[in-house]
Amino acid sequence: MKNNCMIVGIAIGVLAGVLFTRINFTTLITLALGIWIGYFLSNKK
Repeated sequence: MKNNCMIVGIAIGVLAGVLFTRINFTTLITLALGIWIGYFLSNKK
């Protein structure tokens, strides 16, 4: 199930990246946060 959470995290990062497309650095931070959240959720289950 870790792959599904990774996909969800990446999707969140991409969506946030589209919203904050003005700043690349913000996109990278948001993408990393999305992956971390997905990893955290996978560990919780």
